[in-house]
Amino acid sequence: MSGLRKAELSIKPSEMKIQLAKPSGTQIGIKIKNIVDFSNPSLKLSLGTLNEISFTIPYKVERNHILVDNEIVNIIRNRYLLKVKWSNVTEWFIINELSDSVDGSSEGLTVHAFSLGHELADKLISQLSNDTPVTPQTILTDALSSTNWSIGTIDERIVNKHRSFDVSETTVLDFLSTIADTYGVILVFDSENRKISLVHPDNYKINRGIRISDGQYLQSLTRTSNSDDMTTRLTVSGEDGLGINSVNPTGAGYIESFAYFMYPFKAKVGTWRDIENKKWSEL
Repeated sequence: MSGLRKAELSIKPSEMKIQLAKPSGTQIGIKIKNIVDFSNPSLKLSLGTLNEISFTIPYKVERNHILVDNEIVNIIRNRYLLKVKWSNVTEWFIINELSDSVDGSSEGLTVHAFSLGHELADKLISQLSNDTPVTPQTILTDALSSTNWSIGTIDERIVNKHRSFDVSETTVLDFLSTIADTYGVILVFDSENRKISLVHPDNYKINRGIRISDGQYLQSLTRTSNSDDMTTRLTVSGEDGLGINSVNPTGAGYIESFAYFMYPFKAKVGTWRDIENKKWSEL
């Protein structure tokens, strides 16, 4: 899929709320404490894959005009969860990396986390294959059977599509990407309810509450157009030399289209009567 895939947002701490939570098997997380003192929050939002967040927690904080140890530093752990709110968006993340950082005169703990779907990278699929093509509902049920995630919604455009799969020694997260690519849809992770949805690109119009304007939020933007898979001629052949020559108006064994290179030209479609009623200068 070409076009905009990722956006990196730099949000002011005052516009973001972060809560630390312990993992829990009965609910998404058990809240421990609000993370109030943090700097340099950065969000990487990705289409169809996992979002990322990073920020820095100072080792020392000022309380009543006195520098004291930041208690969050001693509490936070890898694999703990973060409940993050910005604008009207709420998303859960799982911490995967903690590192000491020094920036000029300040020292702190840098926290990096992926959205909660990252926990599916811990679940392995040793072997999964089907003799006959299956629907998205069936293959998603099989893929998520060993996890605490469930199926959200499946786009009506692909709900009855049947495809075959044969994978081994892969993670559930990687297999979900394979499923999305096979059916031509976008993965949507609902981290608050641990649900996976498959949405057709044409129907992916969720308002995330983010407005990007000049000089606000946006730090980098990438747009890619790849011509490696561009095709102008499709050659058709079957068993025993079967071709399309007899049914192709050109008599050739292939079909050609140069519409991409002719843009914005559009051929006018009409009838012979339209031509008869026009002057040659109008044609």
